[in-house]
Amino acid sequence: MLAVGANGTAIMAALPTMQTELFLSSAGVQWAVNAYLVVSAACIVLGGQAADRFGARLASMVGLALFGVASCIIAAADTRTALLAGRALQGLAAAFAVPSTLAAVDTSAAPERRGAAIGAWTGFLMLGFSIGPLLGGALTHITGWRVIFWLNVALMLVAIAGLASAGSATARADGTQARRADWTGFVLLAMSWCRWSLGCMHCRTWGRHRSPLSACSYWRRPRSP
Repeated sequence: MLAVGANGTAIMAALPTMQTELFLSSAGVQWAVNAYLVVSAACIVLGGQAADRFGARLASMVGLALFGVASCIIAAADTRTALLAGRALQGLAAAFAVPSTLAAVDTSAAPERRGAAIGAWTGFLMLGFSIGPLLGGALTHITGWRVIFWLNVALMLVAIAGLASAGSATARADGTQARRADWTGFVLLAMSWCRWSLGCMHCRTWGRHRSPLSACSYWRRPRSP
């Protein structure tokens, strides 16, 4: 969770260097951030559904493995397409890893230690968000921005090993049947997030050219006879 949280903000400090090396346009820089956020937000419900259907530990390991693979793609990227594909895959992986690891902590911890376990899960996730810019800036300055994502791979391997050593990953055996995934809701959620992101990206341009204030100032200008 520390690595997942830091990944969302560490890239901010590395974006200027990434823009130069990968020849990113302004839109490419924006989507280097938005691709992760939009996909993770749109797929978070599917991640929770996967934890219910296949078991929290198995879904956690799959999500963390995907996160590591996506980090490899980004670390080795030499084009904008590879970078954005890796960031989108990272978002999908985070959507599976975050709810699944929380469910694994909730179901694995003893009742008297469950509060402390969930508090540690939340604390490390928030700590990752906080130290991400500092960590990303330091690594970019000292070793290069690609090390940020290679470091993710090492941390994901350690986390997967810890989950695997805790026992075999099996589906829930509590007798409840997982509900079918709401694919219609998933598509609508994904479309709404994409439209919201595109609207935020273009609102400044739209406001500069089509705002009511600019129209009023245009009509108030003196006209030549």
